[in-house]
Amino acid sequence: MFRYYLKVDRLVKIPHIEQLRIPKTEPIYITDNEFQSIMELDWLDDFYKRVFLLYREIGMRLNEPMISVLDGDWVDIPNTSKGKLPSITYDESFKSKLFPKPKKPVTQFNAPQNLRSTTPSNDQSPVDKRFVDLRTAISKQFNDSQENINKLYSNITPRTLEAFFENNYGYMGDDYNSLVSGLTDFFDEIGNINDFKRIGNFDDRLDLVGDALEMYINNFQDNLSSRQDKIQSNISESAFKNARGYANLQYVLYGLALYAAAVLYLMIFKVEINLRRIPPAIKNDEE
Repeated sequence: MFRYYLKVDRLVKIPHIEQLRIPKTEPIYITDNEFQSIMELDWLDDFYKRVFLLYREIGMRLNEPMISVLDGDWVDIPNTSKGKLPSITYDESFKSKLFPKPKKPVTQFNAPQNLRSTTPSNDQSPVDKRFVDLRTAISKQFNDSQENINKLYSNITPRTLEAFFENNYGYMGDDYNSLVSGLTDFFDEIGNINDFKRIGNFDDRLDLVGDALEMYINNFQDNLSSRQDKIQSNISESAFKNARGYANLQYVLYGLALYAAAVLYLMIFKVEINLRRIPPAIKNDEE
């Protein structure tokens, strides 16, 4: 960041920064003796003791016991992590939608919105370097002449890019960072492809670059939806298995109850027969 400020004449030299030493601290954990003391608490219910023991011995995350399925000796935990999104590349689907196509006047440029430069105010915070890198990657589609580079830099600034993405996609959280870095990589990868540079008119080429950017964002959002659908499917499948396992457990308990009742009935019946045999036996002894 300091190098960027030096480059744009915000600094006369890079300041010297000395990293402060951070003292090492001992890790915080419950020792074996402390855990044993917890297990020996009289007022603590046995259920919670078993729960603490489960987390300690298996190392589960907080919500994993609620969504997992016990399959014999194995605990099946569905994959609910966000995982890695599939990469988006400049393929035939991009080319077929972008070339050929009717050219739009620059006054109709709206893909994406609000990318064109505006006059910045003096109280604005420093722009995020990621959007400096993104504009640099986009500029590779205009590096066939210095005139086109100058036009691009006057039309699109890192700050307008930052404002556009913050206003429209800031809600994505961690995926927002993936979107910005993915777009930068995308335009870096197609920097040597001349499809866009065949369009001589600057405004028409800028429209096409905007369309490509919008197509990438649409594909990215589709990937997010597919990932969320898969996570929800895993959770639903786990819930179904849990319900089925609980139903089977109920059947087993009912069977055990019937078996216990039958055994108890036979024992009572046998005792009653033996009791009926006692009076005749006593009478025979008296005779």
